[in-house]
Amino acid sequence: KDLAIAKKNTLKEKDLSKRTDALSNINEQEVVENLKKILSIKEQEEKEESINQEHIREIKEYLTALELIEECPVRYLGAISKEKDANVLFTQPGMRYCQAQALIHSLRKDDVFSRLSEKEKRYIEDKITDEVKGRMLEEIVLYETKRKLRNRFEVFKLEFIDGEFDMVIMDKESFECRIFEIKHSTVRDINQCRRLESEQRCKQLESSFGPIIGKYVLYRGESEKKKNGIEYINVSLFLKQLPNMAL
Repeated sequence: KDLAIAKKNTLKEKDLSKRTDALSNINEQEVVENLKKILSIKEQEEKEESINQEHIREIKEYLTALELIEECPVRYLGAISKEKDANVLFTQPGMRYCQAQALIHSLRKDDVFSRLSEKEKRYIEDKITDEVKGRMLEEIVLYETKRKLRNRFEVFKLEFIDGEFDMVIMDKESFECRIFEIKHSTVRDINQCRRLESEQRCKQLESSFGPIIGKYVLYRGESEKKKNGIEYINVSLFLKQLPNMAL
């Protein structure tokens, strides 16, 4: 998954001088096989014993008991037809970062990748780690918010057919909602508010869960309230003040 996302991001890079199709030319199968060896991952057909749903349930219970994973609900709206599901959060985000480093190590063994300039290699490697850091931050925020607000608020990720809200906090008493985008960036960007400003998505949410009374971008920069009503909050400040932050 990390490799596929990196390929997509480098092909669609806004800065044309950095855009590259290098990951489309590598020996992807060999890179993936090397990665599987590093992480000791086997496909279903390669395993000596098959894994069924009961095994998966027991493994998840074991990891939950060790506080290595936590389930965060995912809700679906629009044309998506799914039952209430859960997003598995890793409470040890370093595990995800190690996977990204293993992918980079595997890439460096590829002939095509090894012939790239050091600048292009660094750009691609940074794209991989930045994407993973972004997802790690999302998981940290969801986990800590869910854990500290569980008494009165319901915390979940909301998915649409063409996107998502990274986090929704719904008051279980008043049914008022706050919606969040979570960004690893230290700078503000107009695109960060795009989903929060979508009138269609906001109406869909309100018809199912209740009125939206706050829109926020959590990021690593300075806190600031924008003229469009969207509030930027430093993510460290947000986490430190839970559960006492004035929601």
